Amino acid sequence: MTEDNEEAQKRQRAMNIQRQLQMLNAQTMQAKSQLQEVNVALKEVEDSEGEIYKSAGNLLIQVNKDKAKEELEEKKKELEARTSEMEGRMQKVKEKFKTPQGQNN
Repeated sequence: MTEDNEEAQKRQRAMNIQRQLQMLNAQTMQAKSQLQEVNVALKEVEDSEGEIYKSAGNLLIQVNKDKAKEELEEKKKELEARTSEMEGRMQKVKEKFKTPQGQNN
């Protein structure tokens, strides 16, 4: 009975780790998608010759090109850091999965 219980606990740990990986993977993909959008917007701002508008709720507000570029660069840095952090966390969870007992916290 104890062996069955241990096997059930191991399976449960493996399932929990798998769920963590799926969640982290989804969050990483979302951050990468946002990063791609920011890169496209940044390129458009850099190539723009005319006025720049920014969405604020249901409104479009004219903004200074340098200010728009600065905000996009900041958002890009944040997303790159978040993506890197998520990838690091995924790596740690994968290592935990490789550990027989999944006990590396």
